[in-house]
Amino acid sequence: ETLVFAGDMTAVHWIGAKMTSGTIRIEGDAGRHVGSQMRGGAIHVHGHAGDWVGSEMRGGLIQVRGSAGDMVGAAYRGSVKGMTQGTILIHGDAGDEIGHTMRRGLIAIGGSAGDFVGFNMLAGTILIGGTPGIRHGAGMRRGTIGFLGSQPAALLPSFRRTCRFRPPFLPLLSRQLAAYDFPLPSDALASEFELFAGDLVAGGRGEILLRAS
Repeated sequence: ETLVFAGDMTAVHWIGAKMTSGTIRIEGDAGRHVGSQMRGGAIHVHGHAGDWVGSEMRGGLIQVRGSAGDMVGAAYRGSVKGMTQGTILIHGDAGDEIGHTMRRGLIAIGGSAGDFVGFNMLAGTILIGGTPGIRHGAGMRRGTIGFLGSQPAALLPSFRRTCRFRPPFLPLLSRQLAAYDFPLPSDALASEFELFAGDLVAGGRGEILLRAS
């Protein structure tokens, strides 16, 4: 149950869409909608990927060794739920609206992110290792967004600081991601974080973590 795509696949879209099992390996760059609505199995992209990686994903693993475009793990326009289960790992950068209307699952971005991370997020976890954009967590109801890089993210005024602490889940999550050869920044694991609750206009039950040291 293994498919291998080799070469320039940037004009090939929907690779692995709605897959339920098996493994897909892409040796090169891929187009849009990689792993869209997939329910199981694993997709490994040894290159870059376009927009909509893992959109409305229901389970499985997507790992992109390069960068990805906009709408990673997001809901399609008009849908009420984005990603509901599974894991998406982007080693490089990613674009805007990561985890749009995400309900469950894990998205980890090793590099920088665009704007509106976790827009209308319902639940789940998003980790950003590099430089963030703006307006993150707008409309989020629950869930966790962690900015692990040294450059702080500018938050909306509808987020309220609650405390400073060391998240106990980060070392556990780090060991889990290390099994996929996706290390979290080592200095982040030893850092304290400022915890902000929000978005207050949507109930304020979500949380954003910013590195404090």
